[in-house]
This record gives sequence, structure tokens and C-alpha cells, in this order.
Amino acid sequence: MSDKFLMELTKVGLTEHEARTYLILLKKDSISASEIAQLTKINRSNVYGVLGGLVLKGLCEELPGKVRKFRALNPANSFENLKTDYLHKISKINDLADILTLEYESNEKAINPLDFITVLTSRSSIMDKIMKFHHTAEEEVKVFSKQPFAFSIESNMEKMTELVKAGTKRGVKYRVIYEVEGNEDREELLKSIKTFEKMGEIVRVLPKLPMKLMIFDDKVTIFSLKNSSELSKDFTSMIIEHRDHALGLSEMFEAYWEKGITIDEYYRS
Repeated sequence: MSDKFLMELTKVGLTEHEARTYLILLKKDSISASEIAQLTKINRSNVYGVLGGLVLKGLCEELPGKVRKFRALNPANSFENLKTDYLHKISKINDLADILTLEYESNEKAINPLDFITVLTSRSSIMDKIMKFHHTAEEEVKVFSKQPFAFSIESNMEKMTELVKAGTKRGVKYRVIYEVEGNEDREELLKSIKTFEKMGEIVRVLPKLPMKLMIFDDKVTIFSLKNSSELSKDFTSMIIEHRDHALGLSEMFEAYWEKGITIDEYYRS
């Protein structure tokens, strides 16, 4: 019976030591603390605390006499105390839930107007965010791709290949405009563009783009601007999770898309 009911008793509010002790009490007319310590392997100095907890819960009582002994009370009656205690706790939980819901709703109305804006400056944190939004994209990703890249073309190629493959398998559409003029590794870039095109990217190229930009499902935008120093190769990225802003930048993307040419047209030009 011990193994069968031990877990059930802990589920209704008894500690494991209380449950073990109570199950032994049920089998005895009365028993001393030292006997309980021996049977349960509970440290004797802790046994009286365990028995005291059972007394407070109304599950056992201490018998009068020179030797302190304890016996279980009839569960048919003593468990009524547990039921009453649980009903009281449920009432308290319901009251607390109502109060905290009002608190939550009042805070929700006071949203910081900048909560949907994130500014990032480290290349690793920027890449982490880009990967996150690529993994959660559902419909379409639109991109302005230009240097400086967060990583080398070779390293960038490996990371983006994994993302594009996973996205196209989910049915995500990728449209990317690449800036090709002034690129230090133009031939390497053109090779990587052809590779992405074979994987399902719809590609256009242009001599110049105004910024680095990604638009995810017309909901989230990530755009990056090169830091003002002419010598700096670093850039600052801003993430805006706002549909109106994403739709506005999507219109700009479409205007550049119409100006762009395919990679084959570029080779022929």
C-alpha cells in the first residue's frame, strides 16, 4: 500500500515524509516517534516535526501518556479537513487571479511605444536575430543585400544556404536584390548569387542599394546602416516589429525590384 498511495498523498498536500509516516500510522493502533523513525528512516530529530504537520492537517492525534504515541484518525472524517483546506486555497487562487488579471491588463495598456524597436550593434547578435526571423518566416522574405556583410562571403554563404533551404522547404518565398557595383569580391558574390538562385531564390541585381534590408512576412523589418566613420566597416542594425512600417518598406522594395535585372541579364550587359 505504501508504494501505491505515497505519490497520491503528496499530490494532495502531504510532504513525502508526512505521507510515509501517515501510511505507517494507518497500519498501527498507536506508535511512538522512535518506532516511526526506525521504520521510515527519517532522522529522529525530524520525526516530531513530521508528526506535528500531520496533527495540524487533522490526519492523526497524539495520545496521552508517559511515552508519546500517535495514531491515525479515520480518513473518512479526517480527509474532510483536507477538502476544506483545498476549497479555501481554490477560493484564494480565484480571487488572486482576478486581481492579477486587472493588474496585467492595466500594464498591457501602458505599453512602451518603443517596445517594438530593437537596436543592435554587434555582428553576432545581428546574425542571431536574422536567423531567428528566417526560421519563423511563413510566407515571404524580401532582402536588400549589400556589403559590408556580417561575415565573409564564404562563411555567410554557409549560414544563409541552411536558412534558405529550410525556408523553401516550408514554402517560404525569397526575393533578393543584390548590390553588385563596388563589391570587393564581385566574382565570388556572383557565384554565390547563382547558387542561391538554384536553391529557389528569386534574384535581381542593381548597381547600388540604399541600405541593407530584410522584410519578413510584411511584419518585421531589419535594416542596417554603415557607421558614419569612413574607415569603419561596422554597422548598426534596427529591428522594427510593426506591420505598418514593414508595409511601407515593402513598397520601397517593390520599386527597386522593378528597376532590377536578373543575373543572366547582368552577365549579358
